[in-house]
Amino acid sequence: MGPPGRKPPANPGPPQDDRSRLRIPTLAFSPDGRQLAWIPSKSEVRRIRLPEGEELEPIPSYEAGWLAFAPDGKTLILAGPTRGEWRRIQDGSLIHQTEWPLPPGEIARTFALSPDGAWLAVGIAKEVYLYSGGEGSLGRQLSISGRGAIRHLIFSPDSRWLAVGTDGGTVQVWEQVGMRFHLRWQSEVSESAIVGLTFDPEGLRLAIASSGGTVEIRRLPEGTQEGRWEGYLEPVLDLAFGKDQLWIATYSQRPIDTPQWIVSLWRVTGHGVQRVQRLNLSAEPMAALSLSPDGRWALAPDPHPTGAAGWGIWRTADGTRTLWIPGGGGGAAFSPDGKILALSDSGAASG
Repeated sequence: MGPPGRKPPANPGPPQDDRSRLRIPTLAFSPDGRQLAWIPSKSEVRRIRLPEGEELEPIPSYEAGWLAFAPDGKTLILAGPTRGEWRRIQDGSLIHQTEWPLPPGEIARTFALSPDGAWLAVGIAKEVYLYSGGEGSLGRQLSISGRGAIRHLIFSPDSRWLAVGTDGGTVQVWEQVGMRFHLRWQSEVSESAIVGLTFDPEGLRLAIASSGGTVEIRRLPEGTQEGRWEGYLEPVLDLAFGKDQLWIATYSQRPIDTPQWIVSLWRVTGHGVQRVQRLNLSAEPMAALSLSPDGRWALAPDPHPTGAAGWGIWRTADGTRTLWIPGGGGGAAFSPDGKILALSDSGAASG
């Protein structure tokens, strides 16, 4: 990280405030891991049964760009920029449809389903609308103060906490008490966009990353700052809490005449942060790199020397690329236990 007080070198990487680069999950696993669903087009959702790979009947959709299985495994929730749909998985029939309450010129940009399935959070401008995860009725509306519009939403694993990050550097954490949400604390983490939020598996700590290279860890419920690292980290691509440690993937770029992009893997333990790996990539990882839920694996675009598109999987502990998978495009998702990886490419998906 460099000695305290030393000014870090300027980072030539591109800015992360462009909303077109936000990663929107277009693949989802069912709660039991037996189905994988993905969005190849705005008119349908395709599904396969795992591990057999048997394709199931597609489910119709309208301009959906985000999807999630309800925890009961019976309902698929589809969300797009102007509306949401709740559909039965068994036959694809429509249960409920709702138009988002959009101010002029605005669209819904970010979504999160609580792990217990009770709430679907929809971020629009500076408001969070909370819909019943089961039936789609509007239950709560939370106003987000501070700088910027909502960029990230995430629930804690126990569904107790909802964290909200804006593109102006504001973070708010709300606590669910019964059917109500109470604002517990707010922080102006940075003047740049919040690009990463993740809870530890116990829901006791929240890691926050900004596009300016700032990373914080806060302890709940008080919001006490456990650590803050500023300036020495490059723009953050992803965060993942492993056992007793936080993994951070950051991005930088070599001079323009060298076709190499660098992903650094950092490990935070206690109050220290250490760069443990530096991966040289031959494709830009922006909006495409993912860490597994436990932080053990990193996935990034990795074209073959012949030019063929592909994905690489690296072990974060030692930086070894353990697998190369042909194909490009669309989206990628780890299963909740981190044991299955799904990739989509031009309307098809594989697990």
